[in-house]
This record gives sequence, C-alpha cells and structure tokens, in this order.
Amino acid sequence: MVQSDFIILQVNGMNVECDDYSRVADMIRAGGNKLDLLVVDYASDQFFDQENMTLSRDQPFVDVVVCPDDVVTSRPTNGLYSTLSIS
Repeated sequence: MVQSDFIILQVNGMNVECDDYSRVADMIRAGGNKLDLLVVDYASDQFFDQENMTLSRDQPFVDVVVCPDDVVTSRPTNGLYSTLSIS
C-alpha cells in the first residue's frame, strides 16, 4: 500500500523526481485508465542515494502491485520499494 511518506519516482514510466507536485498530479490525471507509479519510502530513498544506486522496476528487490479494476489485490512484501499499476 502506498503510504504518505513514500516518494513518487516515476509516473507511467516517466521520471518525476525533479517535478513539482502539480506537474506530477497532472501526469497522474492525464494517464486516463492507466496508472503505473514507482514509489519508494523516504528512508530507502536516502539509502539508495548514498549508495549512488538508480532504482527501476526491473530490479529483483522491487515488488509489483497490480490493481485490476481499481481494486488492490496484493501488497508489497519487502517494505522498501514498490510499484503500483492500475489498469
């Protein structure tokens, strides 16, 4: 489940780390029926920054949470990094 301290890294495959809140919100709204978010909690983001690691959804420690029909069907298991897709 996405929580309030998570940082959105990507919206529908586009990096938004340097974008402001209103731009990210517009990108989410513009996605129509598709929403794919890459998110990370604050502490993990700090760790990965210190280690100069770039996060992507293809890394083995990333949990993918798929929400068909806008209903959450699973939750991340590692607590570090997750992606949420709503189709």
